Amino acid sequence: MKDFFAKCGCNCGHCLAFKGNSKTDEDRQRCSDGWHRYLGAKLKPEICYCNGCQSSNPWKSGNILPDRSCNIRPCALHVGVKTCAYCYAYPCEDLEGRIPGEDFRERTESLIGEPVPEDDYLAFLEPYEGLKHLKEMRAGLNSE
Repeated sequence: MKDFFAKCGCNCGHCLAFKGNSKTDEDRQRCSDGWHRYLGAKLKPEICYCNGCQSSNPWKSGNILPDRSCNIRPCALHVGVKTCAYCYAYPCEDLEGRIPGEDFRERTESLIGEPVPEDDYLAFLEPYEGLKHLKEMRAGLNSE
């Protein structure tokens, strides 16, 4: 899996639902089970497939992912930025209210009442720490 970031900084390249990672029924079942356990999302395995919001038509073929109610993608398209790291208004309230940051693992562990194993953290939490990824991207932009 290689890095490929959504507008919000989530790492689609590491997301188990992303089209390149969701190839088999077993892949989709693992995604569904992990999202249910750690994110509280109850999606049928066949729904665990996503073209990513960087796609020109992310909902082609009737996909429900990415989330159609997300306001981050339309905003980034309107502003004309590849990711929110490039936005003049970064970080905005919408982004901070919707996208997890560096404390995502700790918050999840508190909710489930036990530590998240490292392999599960890397599969089900770290890809969605969009604020952390955007901060890293933004730091790289400032040094250029």
